[in-house]
Amino acid sequence: MTSAPTPPGQSSSPPPFVPPGPSRGPHLTRSWLSSRLPLLVGAVFGGVVILVLILMLALRPLFLHDQTAGIPLVVTRLSGPGPLPSPLTPPTPSAPPVVDVGGTQISLPVPQRLNAGSLSYPIQATTPGATDTWATPEERPGAAIWVHGTVINYVLGLEPTAENQEMLEGLQRGDPLLLDLSNGTRLTFRVRSSQETSRDDPAIFAQAEPGLTLVLLSEGEQQRVVRAEFEATTAPTPAPEESPTEVGPVAPAAVPDVQIDQAFLGENGEVLHIVAVITNRGDEPLTVRESDIEISSSAGPGVLQTTAPLLPWTLSPGQTRDVELQFTRPEADTCVVTILGYTFEISGMN
Repeated sequence: MTSAPTPPGQSSSPPPFVPPGPSRGPHLTRSWLSSRLPLLVGAVFGGVVILVLILMLALRPLFLHDQTAGIPLVVTRLSGPGPLPSPLTPPTPSAPPVVDVGGTQISLPVPQRLNAGSLSYPIQATTPGATDTWATPEERPGAAIWVHGTVINYVLGLEPTAENQEMLEGLQRGDPLLLDLSNGTRLTFRVRSSQETSRDDPAIFAQAEPGLTLVLLSEGEQQRVVRAEFEATTAPTPAPEESPTEVGPVAPAAVPDVQIDQAFLGENGEVLHIVAVITNRGDEPLTVRESDIEISSSAGPGVLQTTAPLLPWTLSPGQTRDVELQFTRPEADTCVVTILGYTFEISGMN
């Protein structure tokens, strides 16, 4: 018998027999993914949320310079770096000015020596409350006269000698002027202007911005006045325990500069926000830790809740960083905030 022809495209031999069995690979993979999918989704979502919160906290200060949230407060700079004088601080020739901060009396460092051009002057303070602005308790020839209480724009008078007149008239814009304070701090200023001004000009004694004003105390109606703007602060260097055996070059150091741009109450008045700008004007990295930040009032020490960015901060030489500090609101109308030795009074909280 002749077999039927095989249709085109079909094999004439039957396929080999394969015993039936469970399919393992795809089934197990889908089952494993199904059981762990919620965990994977939760982990990814949590990571994204944490990343967003970190970015918001880090970038928050950058957006606070153009707008103030909450209740704005008044900021007054009291002094540059260096610890506030304590009862153990040696007395100075002139009584230091005292400010009342929330019922607490705080003494401020006072000028002790002026270096201008090639000349150096000890400093004699004026008599507080005297009718004559330039009156001093005693004569001190060769000294510069500091108007007691001028601690933002330091105002100093010089005797009208030919040497002093020549020095003042020879100062050029940008020339440095150095002022040493009683706490060991040295302030550096740069000459901004030099001109003849009426002796009765109230702008000489203005305390609106940090600076140094030198006045030649001549007898005429016009006086030579040199105005200088603040540049930097050099903190005192602790004396070594033992004298060095070799004298080498001065070691480089970080030089902080701190300004407070804003202070306000937020979170329904429960949190004090401080927005500050920190600059490292030195030639070494500057590290800011929690121990470099203090707050106090008549109610006692305050509490730092958090910062943005989170501490510690490290600033390379020449770097400027915007930061925000959040404190528990002090139970007082006024408090003092100290950052890297710079002291500010915050008032208007009640």
